[in-house]
Amino acid sequence: MMRLHSVGLAALLVATGGSAARHPAAAPDVLLVNAKVFTSDSAHPWAEAVAIRGDRIVAVGTTKAMRALGGGARASSTAADG
Repeated sequence: MMRLHSVGLAALLVATGGSAARHPAAAPDVLLVNAKVFTSDSAHPWAEAVAIRGDRIVAVGTTKAMRALGGGARASSTAADG
């Protein structure tokens, strides 16, 4: 099942234009954390978390970094157990 999550997140990143911005302009709505995410960015090919706002990936990075972006009570956080 975890492999399916990794492949799904990789497909999501590719569908949204490869690697995402490192610093979002506004707080994310959704955080996917503790994952294994392929970014298609040769400098940073793997990440462990994704921040999403609306229908856009706004940041990728470590779980700690994505949680630091905030979103407070408004952001939904899902652990992918990757």
